[in-house]
Amino acid sequence: MQRREKMMVIVTAVIVGALLLYQFVLADRLESGGAFAATGELAQVRQDMLDYKKILENRGVINSEYASLAMASEAAKGTTPEDIFNKDLYNLLTEKFHIATPRMEPARQEVIPNVDDYYFITIRVNELSGPPRQMLELLRNLEAMGLIITSFKLERVGERDAGLVSMDFEVARLVKHTEQSRKRMSHLRRNRS
Repeated sequence: MQRREKMMVIVTAVIVGALLLYQFVLADRLESGGAFAATGELAQVRQDMLDYKKILENRGVINSEYASLAMASEAAKGTTPEDIFNKDLYNLLTEKFHIATPRMEPARQEVIPNVDDYYFITIRVNELSGPPRQMLELLRNLEAMGLIITSFKLERVGERDAGLVSMDFEVARLVKHTEQSRKRMSHLRRNRS
C-alpha cells in the first residue's frame, strides 16, 4: 500500500470510529445534558408521554364508564332525566350532607353547540351554608358523581371567627338524547337562532 492509501484508510477509520462513538455513546449523554435537561423539561415531557400512553391503553374502561354515566341519566319508566338528576342531587344534599331544605332551582336543558347526540341538564343551588371543609367535601362528591361544576360562588358568612361560608353553585349532567328530547332540543335551537 502506498502512503496515500494508508492515509485514506486511517482517515476513514477515524471518521467511522467518531460516528460510532457519537451514535452509541455521546448522543445519549449530549441529549440528557442538553437544554431540556437543564430545566427538567425533557423528563417531564417523557413522563407526560407515559401518562398519556397509560390513559390511551385504558380507553376501553374510560368509554364504558362514560357510557354507564350516560345510561344512568337516561329516563326510567315514567321519569325524565331531569327528574332523576334532581332527585340524585337532592338526595346527596339532604341525606349525605344533612341540608334540610336546599334551595334548588328547577332543572333545565341546555343545548351543546355542534353536538347532536347529547345535551346538558343543569341545576342551580343557592345559599348553602356550612363549614368550609363540608362545602369542599360537597364539591368533591359532585365531581365524583361525574357532574360538571359550571359555576360556584363562595362567601364568608357572619363574623370571621364563625367559620361558616355560603356557597351557590350550578352543576350539569351530560345526557344522551332520546327521540323526544331531540325534538324538544331542535325546537330550542330554532328559537335561539
